[in-house]
Amino acid sequence: MIFNLSSSRNTLLIFVFILNSYTFSFQVRSQTHAHKFGLNDLYSHIDGLRALNKSNIETVRGAQCYLPAEQRIQRWIQDKWEEASKKFGFQEYSMPVLTHTSVFENATTRISDEHFKEMYSFRDKKGRNLSLRADITPQFMNMLKSLRTKGSTLPSSTLKWYTIADCWRYERPSYCRRRNHLQWNVDVIGISSLDVELDILSLLIYFFKSVGITERDVKISINHRDFTLELLKHLGIKNYSQEWFYKFSKILDKYKKTPKNELNTMLNELNISPSQCKDLHRVLESSKTLKDLEKFIKSESLVQLRNLIKGLRDRGYLNWIDIDLTIVRGNEYYTGIVFECFDTENKLPRSLAGGGRYDNYFDDSDPVLSYSAGFGMGNIALTNLLKQKNLMPEPPSLVDVLVFLEIVNVSSSDNKGGDVEQEHTQRIGEQSIANVNEPVGDINSENIGDNSTEKKRILEQKRCLYNLMEILRHNDLSVYHYYKTPKVKRALRFAEKWTVPFVLMPITLNGTPMVMLKNLHLRTHEYFNIDDPSLYERVLTRIKKLIVK
Repeated sequence: MIFNLSSSRNTLLIFVFILNSYTFSFQVRSQTHAHKFGLNDLYSHIDGLRALNKSNIETVRGAQCYLPAEQRIQRWIQDKWEEASKKFGFQEYSMPVLTHTSVFENATTRISDEHFKEMYSFRDKKGRNLSLRADITPQFMNMLKSLRTKGSTLPSSTLKWYTIADCWRYERPSYCRRRNHLQWNVDVIGISSLDVELDILSLLIYFFKSVGITERDVKISINHRDFTLELLKHLGIKNYSQEWFYKFSKILDKYKKTPKNELNTMLNELNISPSQCKDLHRVLESSKTLKDLEKFIKSESLVQLRNLIKGLRDRGYLNWIDIDLTIVRGNEYYTGIVFECFDTENKLPRSLAGGGRYDNYFDDSDPVLSYSAGFGMGNIALTNLLKQKNLMPEPPSLVDVLVFLEIVNVSSSDNKGGDVEQEHTQRIGEQSIANVNEPVGDINSENIGDNSTEKKRILEQKRCLYNLMEILRHNDLSVYHYYKTPKVKRALRFAEKWTVPFVLMPITLNGTPMVMLKNLHLRTHEYFNIDDPSLYERVLTRIKKLIVK
């Protein structure tokens, strides 16, 4: 097509034509892209998306997002963690999820360690190296060390503390594994005796029992870090470096998760002969009792394990534990008894909990920080186990009372010996509902205007229900004010759907303003005259009598 560009009018028309064509093409491309991802309806209200209708709306890969129903389960788990901790005398503390990377760069955590490589690390605007917390223990111990260094006095020379905190690791997300998880950590500081291990293992078992998990569902596998040294001595392996021992420990840590041929390859890379590999497999798979260990272990560490098992037997917990020489824990700071907890059916690819003793974390003579032990448990594997065992809690009623403020007019002929709302709500919208949405004046004003008597009674009923809502809430009851629609039928449907046990609503019975309390579980109802001075007390008593918290 040829245009005469000599005319300014033609030039303007060409510009408008090109602009419209470009805009149309852009809109088509944008809408096609938006429809592909279903963004048009959901996100068109967001500024910027009105034009583009596209955005990166995904959460960070491996992070946890819980909708209310899922969050209720997570809150239940956290409440159980908190309850168990307090039952055993532990006190709660908290730390920021962001900390200095140097916290993890100490003598007990080498930079080559896989956990160090998995940290989310970055520099802030002033060039400082920071990391999201990957492991609670290093941050916890550095917090205590910092307090001691600054001259602050700890509450006691013996600490029993716990926390529930977010952790982040840049690892491949999979079943039971996320880059972000919530972790329960309990630690005892300042006591060297074996009573600490008995205490934290008893706490762990108590928690399992509290959520319905039994010794048939899980086993706590116990070992001692010194047994690895004895094992190498038994195999005839001597004169190894610290780095070599670290690599060997990592192989043991992955023993149950790795095929035997791959294990042998890794062991051969450490110059362990085929005959030594065969002997290693035999010892690891046959050493399940104290008598088995006595054949090649003669150190004091065996006495510690024997005393620990005796203490657990005295507490009735022997069926919860077994001995496993492959349990070494992934972090180097562990020094004594260590343990991990696995499901007995091996359906979970990772442990449910793990911990042990980590004395001399800072390798100094601090009398308080020289002795420490604890364990951690994440929410991901635990949630999956609870689902497998059908141990998830029944969804509780989130609301105790639903309050509906629209007035229902009922005559005596409508209520002959029957349930008013059951009879009337079978007919959607057929009952007469007073229109109280129109302006009626200040509820505190004496002069309400025309029809003041009727409007005054309406306001009195509403004021009565407002007062009831406040009283019920102050008495630890959850009250949902339903205002989505003025139709009582829908309000009752809503209450039924969310298993709300009680509904409070104003009702005019033969011209008398009343408050009706309906028990949806028992299918009963009661009327209360708003002029009754004991109305609030009577309603509260009725509700609390039937609600079990």
